[in-house]
Amino acid sequence: MLASLLNIVISFFAVTSMVSVGLAYTLRQIFGPLRDLRGVITAVAANFLLVPLLAAGIVHLLSLDRPLGTGLILAASAAGAPFVIKMAKLAKGDVAFSAAILVLLLLVTIVYMPIVVPLLSPTGSANAVSIMRPLFLTMLLPLGVALGVKALWPTWAARLQRPTGMASSISLAILVILTIAANLNTVLEGFGTRAIPPAVIFIAVAFAVGSL
Repeated sequence: MLASLLNIVISFFAVTSMVSVGLAYTLRQIFGPLRDLRGVITAVAANFLLVPLLAAGIVHLLSLDRPLGTGLILAASAAGAPFVIKMAKLAKGDVAFSAAILVLLLLVTIVYMPIVVPLLSPTGSANAVSIMRPLFLTMLLPLGVALGVKALWPTWAARLQRPTGMASSISLAILVILTIAANLNTVLEGFGTRAIPPAVIFIAVAFAVGSL
C-alpha cells in the first residue's frame, strides 16, 4: 500500500513542480539559456559521460554484486528529475535555467539509457518507450500545458502559481516521509551489506562533478 501511494505522490510532485515552473516563466525565459552552447555541452558531458563512467568505475573497483552494480549504473545513467527544480528554488538559483537543463536531460535520457545501460552493465536493460511514457506524462506534458496557460491566460497563471508551488512543496514533504516509511527495512538491511559505501562515494563524486 505504501509503495502504491508513493508512486502516486511521486507523479503528483513531478506534475506540480513542472506546472509551477511553466506558470511562472515564458517559453523564451526557459529555453533561452539553451543557446549557451558551452553550458549545454558541459551539462550533457557531466550527466551522460562523467557520472556514468564514475559509477561504472566504482562498480569495477569495489567488485559489487550484480544487483548492486546494475542499480548504481541505472541511477547514474538516468539524468533529469523534478527535484532539480525544487533544489534550484531552495538554493535561490536560476529556476528557468534549471528547467531548461532539466528538459534537455530528459530528452537525452530517453535515447541514451537504452543504448548505454547494456554496454555498462550486461545484465541491465532499458526500453525507450517505457522510459519516455512517464517522463512525458508527468513532466514534459505538464510543463507544456502550463506554458500554454501562461501565454494565453497570464492572469490565471499568476493566480495558480502560488497554490501550485505550495502543492509541490507539500507533496515533496509527504514524498520524503513515505519513501522512508516504505523502504525503512530495506535501508536498515543495507547497512549490513556492501550497498551503502558505494552509494555514499557515488553521491559525493557526483556532487563534486556538479560543482565543477
